[in-house]
Amino acid sequence: MKLEVIEKRATEKRYELPLLFVHGGGASASCWDAFQTYFTEAGFDTYALSLRGHGKSPAGGILNLIGFRHYLDDIRSVVDGLDRHPILIGHSWGGYLVQK
Repeated sequence: MKLEVIEKRATEKRYELPLLFVHGGGASASCWDAFQTYFTEAGFDTYALSLRGHGKSPAGGILNLIGFRHYLDDIRSVVDGLDRHPILIGHSWGGYLVQK
């Protein structure tokens, strides 16, 4: 499944580890725009994920049947696609997911 991932790269990279932002329920990757801009200007490469059924990411099935494990799979798929393991940052439900 092709998930929406908004990527912003630092013009002057100062940190090796990228940041991956995970939104809370009812939001999408776009809610992290100001944070991505701030941290990109500080020297981080940043990525913001829209979990399945959010933003421009497809649901991949019936939205009511999507659960915790599916969202963890979404995060893992993005992490596995990056060159380096990112620092995970989440808000609300996204904060709970990144702890798992």
